[in-house]
Amino acid sequence: MQNSTTQISDSDFERLFKEYQSCREDASRLESYIWKTAGLLGVASGTGVVLRSTAGEHDLPHLVTTVLIAVLAINLSLIWWRFARRWWSIQHLKYERLDQIEKLIGFGQDINVGTRDREAMGDRLYLQGAASPFQRILNFLLFEIPPAIERKESKRTRSYEYRGNQPVTKLLVLTNVLSWLFIAIGEAFGQSFRYGSIVLLIFILVSLVDVWFWRKP
Repeated sequence: MQNSTTQISDSDFERLFKEYQSCREDASRLESYIWKTAGLLGVASGTGVVLRSTAGEHDLPHLVTTVLIAVLAINLSLIWWRFARRWWSIQHLKYERLDQIEKLIGFGQDINVGTRDREAMGDRLYLQGAASPFQRILNFLLFEIPPAIERKESKRTRSYEYRGNQPVTKLLVLTNVLSWLFIAIGEAFGQSFRYGSIVLLIFILVSLVDVWFWRKP
């Protein structure tokens, strides 16, 4: 078996192919961990937000309970974000190893995907140069693009979604933290502050969604 750079024996090819399959399975498993735990976090937190915000009593015990739950929910969100980033880091190493093996055995699937991903990231950086200051800030916060990516226009990738689920899950964590923070502060300072906080939260979410789907300057 031979490609443009090296020649390997049949036994080495079989060994590398088994490692290739293992890396792909591990990467898919890590992706599943991220989305399953994100779903559980979202459902649990959303249910808690609805129950606490619609509770009828607003005495001191209710305030203390709400604040404690809010602190717990925010901490759990941040802890989960730490684990998710760890899973992403391991997954990234798996993809790097897939690229290395593909170069050795003459495959090209993951390499082609990675090439198109980098083109799409470079195109997003190019488009961000014409965005408003507000959009630039939110894009910087939401879209984690490696510093090594070159800012370059590539119109063929405008409808291509590059690899990386960090923006979606980061939005989940941000929404969760803000929701519980507004509920806790609303309980402490009154209903008017709560309603104002809800309006502010809706504005922030709409702005984030606008940036999320924004593609053209």
